Amino acid sequence: MGISLVNPVSTFILAAVVSDQPYLNSARTLTGSRVLLIPTQRVRAVFDQNVVFARIVARELAFAYRSSVKKLKGYMARSTVERLANWILTEAKDPAQGNIVVPFDRGTLASHIGTTRQNLSRSLALLTECGVRIRGREIIIDNKDQLQALARPQILIDDPKS
Repeated sequence: MGISLVNPVSTFILAAVVSDQPYLNSARTLTGSRVLLIPTQRVRAVFDQNVVFARIVARELAFAYRSSVKKLKGYMARSTVERLANWILTEAKDPAQGNIVVPFDRGTLASHIGTTRQNLSRSLALLTECGVRIRGREIIIDNKDQLQALARPQILIDDPKS
């Protein structure tokens, strides 16, 4: 299912910790990072004793599950170029600014949207016909309406708040 990108402050492998199961993921940082490792026994002990903590953990697990389902729905319902267009629109948070800088290499971006580097390159080329220019890691959105028409964003998949 590609890779997931997490931002500070986030949890990682929480489901494996809570369920006392082997974790199914690995991780690497894309930038200099500090990672806090908490022994699983300690997390489970606090989970059993503290209702507020347990609710916070349950909420974090629910958001992670929702994120996985949304990502899977995007893979099933969209082509690579549509997934890329939606990723660009999501990353371009500031409507006044018509560009983004991809904060990682193209291989990482390809994995994140569930494709190969070759398909990513083809998709980037296709986007140049839809109001987007590519300059290295910079993606310039010249025509947001045209990009949105291609992407067809859906609130239940693309809105991080849904």
